Amino acid sequence: MNQWRISLNIWSITYQTCNSYPKYSNLIPISYTFSQPSNIDDSYTFKLFSDCLMSIIKGEAINSGDAQRSFREMTETVTSVLGVDRASVWLFSADRSYLENVELYEFVEARHSTIGNIYKADLPDYFEALETDRVIDANNASQDRRTHELTEFYLKPLGIASILDAPIRIGGQTAGVICLEQSGAQRSWTTGEIYFAGSLADMAAHAIESQ
Repeated sequence: MNQWRISLNIWSITYQTCNSYPKYSNLIPISYTFSQPSNIDDSYTFKLFSDCLMSIIKGEAINSGDAQRSFREMTETVTSVLGVDRASVWLFSADRSYLENVELYEFVEARHSTIGNIYKADLPDYFEALETDRVIDANNASQDRRTHELTEFYLKPLGIASILDAPIRIGGQTAGVICLEQSGAQRSWTTGEIYFAGSLADMAAHAIESQ
């Protein structure tokens, strides 16, 4: 098994405040281990993903206390490495009734923007999956039970065929989600890509906690 261990002596101290992102009170050391799962045979791909995650961890943005800066770096990086068309970050509202889009990066246009909110009342299956699944790997997003509710108002208008979503979890609670979207032909997400998305969501959680 190939293994890269990254241990960082980072202590994240956060507190309750009234700004745009939720705060979580804790004091925790951050340590990441990237181990190649037995069902990922492509060592080159695994090393590519690991090097990418390493560069984010060692960069200034994730520990800057500016979550928005971290999200911008993550979305730019993941669209380039995975070759997806769009990457976005969404965070739960205080009452957990909706997700607010706080970052969207479109690879072809090289453009950062935001696109509004999506509501739990309109998407009960999707919101349930965010609470229960480590990663939502919807190869056929319009037919997948977890993402089918997005079809008419989101998937079809934007031409999105496949979605890879990784919930951002902090202290056992889902704080938001990183969404990776492929337009045109459907895409079958690989095991390596699924692991990569999950690790990216863990880093997004750290970025939020570091505020």
